[in-house]
Amino acid sequence: MEWASTVYNQAKNKVDGFTGSDIEKLVKTATSDENWGVSGTIKSEIAHYTYDFQGCKEVMGVVWKRMGETGRNWRMVFKSLELLDYLIKNGHERVANMARERQFQIKSLSAFSYFDEDQRDRGAGVRELASRLCDLLNDWNRLRELRTEQRKQRKKFKGISNTGFGSSGSGGFSGEDGSKWKDDWRDPAKEENKRDDSDESKKKKKRKKKKDKKKKVVEEEEEPDVEDLTFDDFEEEEKPKKRKRKKRDKKKKNNGKGNNRG
Repeated sequence: MEWASTVYNQAKNKVDGFTGSDIEKLVKTATSDENWGVSGTIKSEIAHYTYDFQGCKEVMGVVWKRMGETGRNWRMVFKSLELLDYLIKNGHERVANMARERQFQIKSLSAFSYFDEDQRDRGAGVRELASRLCDLLNDWNRLRELRTEQRKQRKKFKGISNTGFGSSGSGGFSGEDGSKWKDDWRDPAKEENKRDDSDESKKKKKRKKKKDKKKKVVEEEEEPDVEDLTFDDFEEEEKPKKRKRKKRDKKKKNNGKGNNRG
């Protein structure tokens, strides 16, 4: 019966590993029930996703779920705590804030217990790591110092990698510094807003330039240059005046003749 239950649990975990988004699948791989650890490259990539608001939600959703697994899946619980410890120090600061809000769940694992078929205590590592995480979350100054140290290390590793001394085959060394890491990570939503503002500014300048050009053309049409006018143009303007003056003189002359007859 125990054997059947174990096989079912393994099959369930296997199927679950193929569900969800790409980010969720990656976190599930990092917190699987398999009997091996997680590479620094995968941890670094997951930490990178926490700098995106939606990505962070997906990452932490899986972490909290894995942390709530039963004793049989003790590896999932341990790996999720281990990943959380890494993300608190290397991920976005919102991860640390979320962990402080869910500290009750982490603290409850200080009493985690599970003994395998050979009566070996598999919960010891979980209890120790949970207690250590709680202590760190209660000491905000210490956590800030650790985050600063980790940032310096990433910068140092990045510098070594850029000089060409680093090797991609050095057991995940180049992945640990995280080629995707930068010390000035910002929220992608804010970056998107900045790009939108920049595009809008360019559009405004273009519209203004077009409007000024159109205005200039209208002014040139309404106010022709005197130098471009010919003698004939002036003569054409004078013709109506001359006709009007002749008509007026003729009328006066006729009126004078009428008075003489009277």
